[in-house]
Amino acid sequence: MTTATNQERAGSVRSALDKVRTGASPPDLLGMTATERARWWAGLTPTEQVSVGLAFPEIIGVGQGLPASVRDRANRLLLDRDLAQAQAVVTLEDRSDDARRTLRNAQSVRAGLVKAQQTAPGAAVTLYAYDPHAFGEDGKAVVAVGDLDSARNVAWLVPGAGT
Repeated sequence: MTTATNQERAGSVRSALDKVRTGASPPDLLGMTATERARWWAGLTPTEQVSVGLAFPEIIGVGQGLPASVRDRANRLLLDRDLAQAQAVVTLEDRSDDARRTLRNAQSVRAGLVKAQQTAPGAAVTLYAYDPHAFGEDGKAVVAVGDLDSARNVAWLVPGAGT
């Protein structure tokens, strides 16, 4: 990636944050309501949207009010990063519980995405939420089968709920 590209991307990120308010920082995105976030996202240019998604996937991936497809891209970036980083750490002989747990959780999510796609060939499979450290390091993933952005009805299945 060239310096000009990095500078352009940084400019797009700054422009997108300034649409929240002049001088806004990434944590300001977390303080927005879902309605405010949806309005902000809709007001961004496609370049700003891509730049913000690449710069802050941790924030975009949990962004209530953002399209499911946008959250999916951000969460898959995080998943890929976690898989690569945790595998590298474990390969370098760091046998810490944290590294192994992160790798195990990320691998489990990746396997779940593959299984969902195999179970429903041709259907959209969305990684709507991803946090390998949630619930006391057990991790959390919300996987949707079907197009959440155009669905008229949505049902939630939570295995093990109430047990």
